Formats: sequence, structure tokens, C-alpha cells
Amino acid sequence: MRLKKVLKALGMVLAVLILFVVGVVTWATLNVRGRAQKKFDFPPLNISEKIKTADKELGRKIVTVRISCTICHGGDLGGKTFINDPAVGTFSGANITPYGLGAKSDEDVARAIYYGVRADGTPLIFMPSNEYHNLALEDVAAVVAYLRTVTPVARPTLPLKIGLLGKVLGATGKMSVLIPAELISSNAQAVVKPTEENSVAFGKYLVESVCIGCHGRELKGGPIDGGDPSWPPAANLRLVADGLWKEADFINTIKTGKTPDGRTLRDPMRGIVENAKEMSDTELKAIWSYLTALKG
Repeated sequence: MRLKKVLKALGMVLAVLILFVVGVVTWATLNVRGRAQKKFDFPPLNISEKIKTADKELGRKIVTVRISCTICHGGDLGGKTFINDPAVGTFSGANITPYGLGAKSDEDVARAIYYGVRADGTPLIFMPSNEYHNLALEDVAAVVAYLRTVTPVARPTLPLKIGLLGKVLGATGKMSVLIPAELISSNAQAVVKPTEENSVAFGKYLVESVCIGCHGRELKGGPIDGGDPSWPPAANLRLVADGLWKEADFINTIKTGKTPDGRTLRDPMRGIVENAKEMSDTELKAIWSYLTALKG
């Protein structure tokens, strides 16, 4: 009789747990679905004239070196699956060659980069526009102009599916990069680009459009939002202000992928370095100037 009561109690507990899990999953699914269907009313960029005179070579450098679009969109920019986890989901960068962009207007392409939204205002998934929103509009124009010139890759859009864990993480705010358009203020003023020189201002500009996605807005590092669970926490970049590194150490680490104590950088930084090692000394010194100006 006692065993029967114990088994009955365990069955009730199990039933409650199952109902709880089903409830959470249902709530998370509806939450993410509703947010993914929301239409954002961001102001127009009116960027067409800037694109006509944009520096395409600068656009190439921004795409392939500074913001490393190839990590998610592939080396040929024809699309690539960058996360394939049954629990979290399957996330793929779109084909952003002329084949993939198709008849999209320059304004639509720019808004996808700058705001993370489609032409109808619905948000793109896992598009780090919260970082790219820190680009000046002339740099966004340079990116669009460059993308129009790359070799078309006849590859269909790869699948994108948010897994159950991904939905729960997204719904509970543990994966804010799931819908980055939500992180962008429609009232934010456009960034004014500083001169490309070795200065704190230019270094700040580069860091805020490249590094905050992994290292955080305060650059204090920690677990990477939306990253692969196997990735180590991002480093605290503010530590360089404490004199633990020297400028030559920083530049050599970016150029070689090895730290001063001989450690090899791991993913995702290893992939970033593959592109960032092509940065000029002026760019790297500017980043160093900004990092060493940080306090604490």
C-alpha cells in the first residue's frame, strides 16, 4: 500500500513537471513567434545618393575584415549555416551576393544591415544590427555598394529554424541577439564617423561596430550572448588599461592569433582574427588607443 502511494505521488509530480515544461515551451514559442512577426517602424535612411559615390574598396574592407560578414555568410558571401544545434536551432547567414539580394533596393539592403529588418519591417533573426547600427551611414553605403559588385553565387537561402531551447532562451531574454532589431532605438542619432587615423575616437568607432557583440557594451567580457556553448567566455578588454599588455603584444595577437604567453586564441575569436589580421597598423593602433583609455 505504501509503495502504491509513493508511486502515485511520483506520478503526480511527473505530470505536473510535464505540464510545466509544455506550458513553458508553448509560452516561449508564442512569445518568439509574435516578436518575429512584429513590424518595426524605423525612419528611412535615404541612402541612395551616398551609395552612388561610396568607396567600394572601403566597403570590401568593412565586410571582409572589420565586421567579418564571412563568418555567418560564408567566404563567398553566398550563405552559410553557422549554428546547427538540435536544441538551440539552425541559423544560417543569407546569400548576400547579387544573386541573393535579387531585386532588393539599396534602401532595403541598407535597412537590413543598419536596423536588422526586412523590407516589410519584420525583423531579421540573428542579424547583429545592434552592432552595425554603430556604423556611420557612409560606411553602410560603402558596404551596400561593395555587395553589388561581388561575384553572384547561385545558392538558395539556407534553412533557419529556432529550436525549443533557442525559443526559451529568446523568450526569457537570455538570447537577446535572436531579434537584434529590438535592441535598436528608433530615436537614436546617426553616428558621425571620425577620421580614419590613430586616435581614441576612431578606435572607439571600430570597437563599437565590431567588438561589443561578444565582449558586451561595457567590454567586460563574459559568456557570449547567443554563442556556441563550447565557446569560452569573452575576455575583459578593459584589462588592457591596467598595463598588463603592451601595444606590440595586442597587435601581434591580432596578427598571429597567439597571446604573449603563447596561447592560441579559440573560437569565435580565432575566426575573427582570420579576418582582423588584415587590419592596418593604423586601425589596430587606434583600437589600442581606445582600449587603453578605458577605466576599470
